Amino acid sequence: MRPNNFESAALDIFKSGIKNSDDLSCAKRKTSKKEKIKMSSNVELLKVYHKLVKNKRLKPSANLELILRKKKIRSLSDIVNVSVLTKLFCIQNTYTSILLSVI
Repeated sequence: MRPNNFESAALDIFKSGIKNSDDLSCAKRKTSKKEKIKMSSNVELLKVYHKLVKNKRLKPSANLELILRKKKIRSLSDIVNVSVLTKLFCIQNTYTSILLSVI
């Protein structure tokens, strides 16, 4: 696939009046079928979007950028566990007090 062809397909997607993620996936399917190219990922589209905005071929849209950046998280109970791992640090005797407070 030539980059120019991909940019024109992405431009078609962006100008199709996307309001939510369902509209985006529908526009991606239609464009990929029409252009006979593989369906592009949101990351690829976001890169092209930034390039087109920088070259002033497309007006910036905060809503479109948010839709392209958003990742779906699936959870059966609507509760998502997020773990943050940090590196332990040692400041003289503070290290042992931190470990004792955690236990």
